[in-house]
Amino acid sequence: MDYREPRTPAELPKPPLKRKDRVRRVARGFFGAGLALLLLILLYLGFFPVPADRPTGESQEVQNRRAPCERKVGTRRLDPVTHVVEPGHNLQIVIDQAEPGDTVVISPGVYGETLRIETDALTLRGQLEAGQRPVLNGMGRLQRGLVACADGFTLEGIELRDFTETGVLIQGVDRATLRDVFANQTGNYGLMVLSSQQVTIDGSAASGASASGIVVSQSRDVTVKGSEAFANVAGLEVHNSANVLLEQNHLHDNSVGILVAVLPDQEVKESGGLVVRDNRVSDNDLENFAEEGQLAAALPAGTGILLLGADHTEVTGNEVVGNRSSGVAVMGLRQFLPDRPDFDVGTEPQDNWIHANTYQDNGDDPAAALGLAGLPGADLIWDTAGADNLWSEGSATRFPQPLPGPELPEFVRRGLWRVLVILRQLR
Repeated sequence: MDYREPRTPAELPKPPLKRKDRVRRVARGFFGAGLALLLLILLYLGFFPVPADRPTGESQEVQNRRAPCERKVGTRRLDPVTHVVEPGHNLQIVIDQAEPGDTVVISPGVYGETLRIETDALTLRGQLEAGQRPVLNGMGRLQRGLVACADGFTLEGIELRDFTETGVLIQGVDRATLRDVFANQTGNYGLMVLSSQQVTIDGSAASGASASGIVVSQSRDVTVKGSEAFANVAGLEVHNSANVLLEQNHLHDNSVGILVAVLPDQEVKESGGLVVRDNRVSDNDLENFAEEGQLAAALPAGTGILLLGADHTEVTGNEVVGNRSSGVAVMGLRQFLPDRPDFDVGTEPQDNWIHANTYQDNGDDPAAALGLAGLPGADLIWDTAGADNLWSEGSATRFPQPLPGPELPEFVRRGLWRVLVILRQLR
């Protein structure tokens, strides 16, 4: 009789797999292989270099919004003089006679002229009496209300209305303050800061501008605070500027509440160090009434805050409510200028940081322009232009899903960006 040692369970022949078990094993194998392939693709996409966002051509025509104005060099008075002007008198004559350090006080009434400030350290102050203030009235035929090209200028307590191009233009100025100034129906722009530095706009307002109510263009070290803009195409605009703070403003009932952009055909080609914080941006649902052919005419009505090719901008602490297209939108220039072959600036929004804002009732009825671009309405929208923008916005609605956040490693964010770009191109 043959004797054989008993076999262990591992040595016993295994029963054949059932069909269901074989299918499961094959599926797990395919799933594992697919997951590994997806990880390899993500790693490849994440570590592959991102092309630099550089200009692709020259300016088509550099825009020049400067007005005639020539600064007079003088010495500040040791004993400044206050000049008082009454209605019926010529304001410009008194301003021209003033010396650096003087103050011109304007009594309530209507003054139908354009003013030029060419003397340094001049203060132009409107006198308030019984709720009335002085008004510069362009009567629908004068281009500009006031042009300042002298340093150390202060303007306060004045209303400007019915000009055809700009209410107040601060150009080429070092140190200026606009306080309690109201521009109403003043053409393309209400209050404009152009090619200037160290400028503050405080407690002022702009309404009815066919481009932008308050605009900071090609300037640096500018603060706009405690101000209001309504019934404009863009309430508050900053483009091609550096070190600009927009704080505690109320932007409402415009087509776009706040526009931050890098635009082509400007003397300054870059921007950076921009902060948009603690503003209330609400109900910016006005139909866009910009003149055809202007870039402003392409802006999607119903947008709270729009970063258009903007770089190095922080958007935080804002209350963004009731904007029918989107709360905060980040887009590239080519989205708005698709027929332009070359740009003298980078077209992609870069290094923007959107976080800790509050959102409510945004994106419920998006403008047709968004639909044509393949973008739905939401609190946050991004056309996937620019690889290094970041969001951290909790429960806000968004498109696309997910948006890159700081919690992801850089190579994962870069890979996610490339996947989102591919998916968007397939839509």
